Amino acid sequence: MSPFRLARYVLACLPHLYIWTVALFSVACAAAAWWVSLSSELPPKIPGESLEMRYRADLIGQVAPVWIALSVASLVLTIPVSRRTRWRRLSADAGRTVLAIASVAGFGLLWQTPRSPSGAKSESDVAFVVYNAWTLNEEPDRARSLLLAEDADVMGILEPGRLVEDLRQGGELAQRFPHFMLPPRARGAYRIIISRWPLLQGRGAWGDAWPEIRELSGPHGHRLAIVDRPAGAFVVMLVQARSPRDEHRWAVGHAQATTAARLAAMTRELTGLPLVMLSDLNATPGSVRSRIVEDVGGLRRSKPWWLPAGTWPSNSVWPGMVAIDDAWASPGVTRTGWKRLGSGGSDHHAALITLGVPLGGRADGHVAAER
Repeated sequence: MSPFRLARYVLACLPHLYIWTVALFSVACAAAAWWVSLSSELPPKIPGESLEMRYRADLIGQVAPVWIALSVASLVLTIPVSRRTRWRRLSADAGRTVLAIASVAGFGLLWQTPRSPSGAKSESDVAFVVYNAWTLNEEPDRARSLLLAEDADVMGILEPGRLVEDLRQGGELAQRFPHFMLPPRARGAYRIIISRWPLLQGRGAWGDAWPEIRELSGPHGHRLAIVDRPAGAFVVMLVQARSPRDEHRWAVGHAQATTAARLAAMTRELTGLPLVMLSDLNATPGSVRSRIVEDVGGLRRSKPWWLPAGTWPSNSVWPGMVAIDDAWASPGVTRTGWKRLGSGGSDHHAALITLGVPLGGRADGHVAAER
């Protein structure tokens, strides 16, 4: 065979090699994603399974839907593939069929994550902002302006950095949101809930009324309070789980998400109130952590599955940006809006989520939260 004919043969095979590489990797992504999502054991345990295996499977599962979507789109490049011989046609068609099956399985994960149902705007609407302001943010004025620009009712600020001092000194944020939980020991990494309406909690920081809530919320720094909205009270939580940069951090974040889910379920049962959890779970909808919040906490994610908008990292664009910041809501709460905001100098984008929170909840017997 002459070099020229060999080169033509190799070029003719490249599209088929591409199709099969994409198809098989998509199958692996879909398999890993379903493996971490279909068991009540979170993550599932199988003979010989290791922490590293679970960690890697979870990471693959988190990006599976985006990867498969890009793979399907990229197959447009293979349309001109040569059809001069029968085996090439069969190879291309078989590869596309395998990819189609993997795509159905991968996209199915989007429906595996329950979402808050959409609803029409009404008097029950509450505007929430969840924002990881980043402790190392060197532009606190931008972060403050970002928050003040939104007509929100309740905000959950993670890693507030210098915004702590703005609240403590009665700055613009404190004037717009006069109710917040900020003890004297709070520093730049503290998690802060700020609100237009009074924030309440059980006496003794829940300890006198429901010691179980205080016991669960303390170790991982989860914040929660009852928002005494005139039209009806509800519970708001603020949660952050450690990023899965290595196996140890993944395991710690897994424990934090599990505790938050248990805390949400317990608080709903004890208070009888609707609950909204503002969070940075450092996890996408296809993750183990999302399954935990859904299955154990009974909460539903607010971001619509069809909306191509991520929140981290802020210096990227979708699909290189993932949705890890969101609001989770109890049954009965509807979603009337979801919007990604700017970053305000942070490595995260803020998100504005409007939810229809049922009216009529009562907050009798609670006291003002610590300020």
